[in-house]
Amino acid sequence: MARAEADLDSARAELYRLPREEFTAARNELAKRLRGDGEKADADAVKALRKPTAAAWVVNQLSRRARADLGRLFEAGDRMRDARDADELREASAAERDAIAKLLRRAGEIAGDLPAAAGERIRETLHAAAADLEVRDRVARGQLEAEERLVGFGAGALSGAAGAKPPRSRRRGKADEPTAAHRQEERARQREHQAAQRQREQAERRHERAVAAAQDAQAELERAQAELEAARAHERGLAGG
Repeated sequence: MARAEADLDSARAELYRLPREEFTAARNELAKRLRGDGEKADADAVKALRKPTAAAWVVNQLSRRARADLGRLFEAGDRMRDARDADELREASAAERDAIAKLLRRAGEIAGDLPAAAGERIRETLHAAAADLEVRDRVARGQLEAEERLVGFGAGALSGAAGAKPPRSRRRGKADEPTAAHRQEERARQREHQAAQRQREQAERRHERAVAAAQDAQAELERAQAELEAARAHERGLAGG
């Protein structure tokens, strides 16, 4: 039974390695084969698999073709979660941004020129994978059906050191102990940094969405102009004839 489950998991993983346009036919063929072998429950489970979205498909490919870069992203996420002060958090956040930038370049190599909206969804998924361990596991397995997005600050979700571990303790004298006021001030600085980071990320998302909308509008305008010019030329040709 364990071997059958492993074989099924391997076959399922293979589906997500395929070019996206081949997914549905291959999934249906696998479900049909399983049903013919009398494995109705497995066939139903496979049939229920959804074709990955364009962004999810790219992230699935990154999980296989850019594992080292993904590893650096996950490491940066761990450093963000374990940050003990604002400086460590800043360094870890910078490492996360660098890792995501490299992965987005790899995504462009895999999928060609990505629309801005798709690139943003990939970026959000990678950010979520750095911060949330459950999302990270799904990304690492390379079997995403849809892109992910970081929501809130629970269960490993983070954008800073809100849930960071306190500084590691060492044996010291009473005079070395930080005062309650100092600890409160440090926490306030961390919360302020988190708020600034969230504002920056929100502004980046709004900017990218606005750029994508402007590009779409420009393309639609150019198509409309071309159609108008063609219609006018056709009308002139008929009138001249």
